[in-house]
Amino acid sequence: LISILVLTIINIFFVQCRYSLSKINNNDLQEIENKSNLALSRCKKIKAKEKEFLSVCQFSIIVCIMSIGLILYKICQFILIEYKITNYTLEDIVFILILLGASVLEAIIGFYIPRGLSIKNPKKILLRNSIFLTIIYAFIRPFSVIIDFISYKICRIFREFFRETILIFYKKIHLSKIVFQ
Repeated sequence: LISILVLTIINIFFVQCRYSLSKINNNDLQEIENKSNLALSRCKKIKAKEKEFLSVCQFSIIVCIMSIGLILYKICQFILIEYKITNYTLEDIVFILILLGASVLEAIIGFYIPRGLSIKNPKKILLRNSIFLTIIYAFIRPFSVIIDFISYKICRIFREFFRETILIFYKKIHLSKIVFQ
């Protein structure tokens, strides 16, 4: 349970970073330039590489959520073994209830609340989180580059497939209009 709490806190951090980075613009950074501190210069560097940092945040959010799911699965297995639940229907009901409850809590605590806070005050959150985000970026970016590359290739395949399918469909519609005229 402690690991779920830790992963939720990490998830909150990345959700806040993702939405504050999306919300803040260069004018917002100019407004706080009077303070000229290290956090502001880090924020400008982060904003300059916005797509890369957003990719790292999204990748980290996915890893946290998948890890929480794996831990919840292990907790469900433990509960089923501990209470000697052998009825498959009851086993499924317990598993679904635990997953559903945890998913709702994770959505509220790990997503909606931090997203709302970061949208309301993106400057403060990005300034506060900039050092940790920069450090984590250095470690996670190589993995997110690989995931970005794979997802780009997969999306390209689907784009080409759907483009050809739509063209074929359009030609059939066009030919049918000619035939009926």
